Amino acid sequence: ILLLSRMSLTKKLLISVMLLFLVGCAADATYRETFLERRSQGTVIPGKIGIRILEPDEKLSLSPSSYTGWATKINFDIGRITKKVALSTYGELFNDGAVYVEKNSKTDDLNLILEPKVKELKFRYNSLKNVGFAVTPQVEVWIFVKAFDTQQELIFEKGYHSGWIDGDTYVINLDYNGAINKTLHVILQDLFAKSFNDFKNKL
Repeated sequence: ILLLSRMSLTKKLLISVMLLFLVGCAADATYRETFLERRSQGTVIPGKIGIRILEPDEKLSLSPSSYTGWATKINFDIGRITKKVALSTYGELFNDGAVYVEKNSKTDDLNLILEPKVKELKFRYNSLKNVGFAVTPQVEVWIFVKAFDTQQELIFEKGYHSGWIDGDTYVINLDYNGAINKTLHVILQDLFAKSFNDFKNKL
């Protein structure tokens, strides 16, 4: 019992040290291919699509929506993350893949043009659900997806909300922003795949 008590105390001390480390820190979060999950996102269909990001250089500088690590700030390169995750996710769902297009790019060889947009993003470090012994990174995302035909006519638009999604629980992780960022990548994959299932019947 004494040994278990000491182990529990050690875990709590480690958590405390980690949370102290988080306070006052700021970090950058950009696209990382290794954060994407390699799994099927749906049934592949014929065609090729274009991805258009209206604000490709958009940045979001956010603090967590919780008292844990409250002074932490992450600078999300959200324009690039959205662009890259969209190209990867949608590209795997069309036989001829996906390409990035500018506003005035030629679209003759495309079947569809998508404009995904992250409307809101929240994150937090949840230690309460682990009784203080570990931390679970959690992310909540709202996105909006528009689809246009090659004549630039809007044929689909819909918003998606993830709710709070858990990332991988850890005791000590000095790459705390990476844990949040990885969870964000996976959420975007899932939401983009969900939008695909909604608009594919319009093709």
